[in-house]
Amino acid sequence: MSVAVIVAVGVNSDGRREVLGMDIGLSEAETFWTAFLRKLARRGLRGVKLVVSDAHEGIKATVSKVLNASYMTLETIAPLSDDPTVSLQAIAS
Repeated sequence: MSVAVIVAVGVNSDGRREVLGMDIGLSEAETFWTAFLRKLARRGLRGVKLVVSDAHEGIKATVSKVLNASYMTLETIAPLSDDPTVSLQAIAS
């Protein structure tokens, strides 16, 4: 049996990474991501500006609906994070 293990990591206002939550599901479908992100929101997650993940359709479809945040894939953000002329904070705004 194949399962998806999801770990959400955020960066707080001090720039430190924090584990926000973890869950296990049978797939990474939109219904799974919706439930996971709503659970994080019920636990107090607020002010999300940017979600970076792999290109699974489920998370892409859910981020703006549940968190009202922008979404980028790892393939997009990785080259930008190495460029000193690019402000990731500006991208998230």
